[in-house]
Amino acid sequence: MHSYQPAMSGSLFPSAQAAKLPVRVTGLITADDVIASLKAVGKWRYWRIPLLVLPVLLMITFVSLTNRRRGVAWPVPIVSIAAGLFLLTAPLRARHRFIKSWNARTEFQHPVSWTFSNEGLFTETVSSKSLRDWSGFIYAKITPDRIVLAHPGETMFSFIPRRLFSTEDDWTATCQLLAAKLPVRGP
Repeated sequence: MHSYQPAMSGSLFPSAQAAKLPVRVTGLITADDVIASLKAVGKWRYWRIPLLVLPVLLMITFVSLTNRRRGVAWPVPIVSIAAGLFLLTAPLRARHRFIKSWNARTEFQHPVSWTFSNEGLFTETVSSKSLRDWSGFIYAKITPDRIVLAHPGETMFSFIPRRLFSTEDDWTATCQLLAAKLPVRGP
């Protein structure tokens, strides 16, 4: 009689039953995928400037409106409110500019193929092919919807959305491989 064996308590990912290495993933990367991946590793931070400057602008507006001695200087609150609105829309404008520039590049409009194996990550685009050994990455960030591999210096990243994996077993096998080869950071 067979008994149920749960996954090891120290294991980050359950064992893959049917998946075998290498795992090949192919698909088109969108600008939204890039932005979500950059957010996952803390490199998309356009909200910080408005968060820091907006309270100062609100204080200036409040002080200028409550100054009863000299009367209200209307240009100050108007400029403060306009600057606040400009800052609040900064993340949306940055996102729009990024998506527009991403979509303008023809090389980003073709599918990319990644092959995960014990030797490393083989990446194939319409214009290049490269095999990067696992020592060429400093860590893997695995979130519920993507894998982000950090290159040394943390200025370049390889990322693969989960939606591109054909089966759940391929996703699990890839996560297990990364956990065995690289330090893994969770969501």
